[in-house]
Amino acid sequence: MILRTRETIFVDETRCIGCGHCVSACPVGTFAIVAGKAVITTQDHCDGLADCIGKCPVDAIHFMKIAVDGKLESQSLTSDYEHSSSVSNSPINCPGRENKIFSESNNEDGSSLRTPSLQEEDDKIFKSELTAWPIQLHLVDTEAVQYKGADVLIAAACAAFVSGSFHSSLLKGRALIIACPKLDRLEGYVKKLANLFEYSEPRSVTIARMELPCCKGLVQLTEEARKLVYSNTAIKEIVIRLSGQMVDLGNVPPVVKT
Repeated sequence: MILRTRETIFVDETRCIGCGHCVSACPVGTFAIVAGKAVITTQDHCDGLADCIGKCPVDAIHFMKIAVDGKLESQSLTSDYEHSSSVSNSPINCPGRENKIFSESNNEDGSSLRTPSLQEEDDKIFKSELTAWPIQLHLVDTEAVQYKGADVLIAAACAAFVSGSFHSSLLKGRALIIACPKLDRLEGYVKKLANLFEYSEPRSVTIARMELPCCKGLVQLTEEARKLVYSNTAIKEIVIRLSGQMVDLGNVPPVVKT
């Protein structure tokens, strides 16, 4: 029998002082303060980026491995939370799990939320701009020829499904890497991206991430990798809204070695 495990976040109540720093640090509402202690609402909310750990002044938050019975189901680590009269029993809305239905005119002014289709004319077929494979960060060789001195696109795994012009507006002329900072196992990601900056020396890196809070981790991972090797490669951040609209946030300033 193979014992299956998964990582989960844990609050040591003997250390917790109820300061609430974890609540404000977590972008997806994983924590709440109940009876003067931090508790976890549900594991489904945690994006695994551990912003909370760095903010805890008493080292009360940790990741740990637990055995599972063949299912990767969420579980609360604090059973008293669900029965507490001081908080609502309804789950906190995680932005990444909120169901949305798009109509042709969802804006208040009646304008369309949708971007033009990739195939606006029945007789016009748009070709793929993908130039190399694999593309998933766990699988790619960041020293491969397609990344050498290239313009690199690091995209959220779901970005191409949301943006109708992903290939023509973002991927064209760029070498692609995709990742999901919420669902991927992030072990080794910073090292691989640091290797990209140090050995492939890309001309530029564009990050195309979703507007959801957990997707900011893609920027954090890339920035950390660039900082690790003191690269001056330009990083541009583009946010893709759930409507498909793209917002250019400009360049992420490099870290200057002192």
